[in-house]
Amino acid sequence: MKYFKNSIIALSTPNGIGGIGIIRISGNKIFNILEKLCNKKVKNLKPRHSYYTYFKNKEEILDYGILIYYNSPFSYTGENIIEIQCHSNPIIINKIINTCLFLGSNSKLKIAKRGEFTKRAFLNKKINLIQVKSIIDLINSSNYLSNKIFLNFYCNNFKKKIKYILNKIIKLRIIIESNIIFLNNKLNINIKKIYNYLYIIKKSIKKLLFKINNNNNNNNLNIIIIGRTNMGKSSLMNILSKSKVSIVTSISGTTIDKIKNSIFFKNNLINLIDTAGIKKKIYNKIERISIKKSWKEIKKSNIILYLFESYKGLLKKDYYIINKLPKKKIIFIGNKIDLIKYKPFIKKFNNNKIIYISVKNKKGINLIKNEINNIINNNNINNNIINKNYFYNIKNSYKIIKKIILFIINKKYNIRNDLIIQKIYILQNNFNKIFGKFTNEKLLNKIFSKFCIGK
Repeated sequence: MKYFKNSIIALSTPNGIGGIGIIRISGNKIFNILEKLCNKKVKNLKPRHSYYTYFKNKEEILDYGILIYYNSPFSYTGENIIEIQCHSNPIIINKIINTCLFLGSNSKLKIAKRGEFTKRAFLNKKINLIQVKSIIDLINSSNYLSNKIFLNFYCNNFKKKIKYILNKIIKLRIIIESNIIFLNNKLNINIKKIYNYLYIIKKSIKKLLFKINNNNNNNNLNIIIIGRTNMGKSSLMNILSKSKVSIVTSISGTTIDKIKNSIFFKNNLINLIDTAGIKKKIYNKIERISIKKSWKEIKKSNIILYLFESYKGLLKKDYYIINKLPKKKIIFIGNKIDLIKYKPFIKKFNNNKIIYISVKNKKGINLIKNEINNIINNNNINNNIINKNYFYNIKNSYKIIKKIILFIINKKYNIRNDLIIQKIYILQNNFNKIFGKFTNEKLLNKIFSKFCIGK
């Protein structure tokens, strides 16, 4: 158990007037505060039992409420914790906190920083980094589904899967490194056993990635690019994706099926979807199926990017589509301003905005990104399910394990080669990062600063 010189105190419930306000004190020298605040001795208190009592400053009664004592190491932080439940009035709460600070001056009691309670829990190995980040996401989750998934991660489902893979990687590393150590000895290398570990690790990572992707595809933000044919939808898709995921030609109707790409946008994992051009007159079965699929994706989307030609404006053909759109957040995008030599600009259109851009010259793209970000922040539709760092570490690990298998199968490298060991070390390090075994003080402070005070 890590020893901290300071004890900490903070309000754990939102500030303001209400029925109950909860004040937490954590540290190993807090018993004298308890005795002077409410004449209670720790030896007379049962841990995790509630006691109705008064809270006083010398002879002045500040309030009546509930007192709970959590003994070390069986508390949230791993230290001794006193929880004071009083009436939620800022005057009462401030008086109790100030009284505690005065009484606890000898034990170096101080106001807790953001996330300091959880930071102590982490450093005392009460929780791991997966659970820490899940708590942040749980507090900030915007809907029931996100809430449920974060609870799943917090309740060890995700942790167990990561731990299983990490243990297999460590065992594999031990087998291979022991063969290097005993290189001069006649030690039989069990290639079959090594292959077995490699394939188990690969299969487990693939399964984990599939589950993450499945959650993200079902529950993440869906931003769909729609419009009539040949409006520059696929080109915009490629620019926003920063890769050539959609085919771009001058031939009208090149895209006949949806193209989906998951990208990180302003720390949000979103599904960006390119669709077949929509039109009223349909000439063949393929077009009919393509347009039907486009409408299906529109219904599932959170934000719609509607493209039209800026120099022609919104035509009857456009209004045929617009009038059928569900009530979603729509950004109208007037493309091809390079043909009329305009600079990018924004104007209001009913309750939405029209952003005039040039996909060809990549002008005005930041205006689109800023508007998407505004919609996400202002409408509370951020459903990011999985932490970005987890996703990248796991995805990178899958690439590494595939390379190791390929190297060994093709006999490009001997099983005792340093490069193989190095790659397995990176593999292990990726999963250690998820657990938080790599962390330094600066990085920890950054993570825990995302918490509210009192957590």
